[in-house]
Amino acid sequence: MTTIEELIEQLVRRVVREELAARASESAPPQYLTVAAFAAARSIGESTVRKAVRDGRLPAIRIGRAVRVQSKAEIGRRARSAPDLAWERAAKRLGIR
Repeated sequence: MTTIEELIEQLVRRVVREELAARASESAPPQYLTVAAFAAARSIGESTVRKAVRDGRLPAIRIGRAVRVQSKAEIGRRARSAPDLAWERAAKRLGIR
């Protein structure tokens, strides 16, 4: 027969496990997003994102033929930490402040 202390311990363990599982599933946004994901997150067209990348207004990297755009959190952080006008313009244009 189990004691009340054992039942409480089992309950606490189960609740902690559930909390840890819930927090593990909440992942941070990726540092780099696909053009489609970035456009969807900002409610703008993919062609607008590609043009901003091509013009240098939006920081991105190329992986083969694929383009990855820096996440909005990364752009906002860099715009606040660096006095680079390109970062400032990108952040302002994308509404990140």
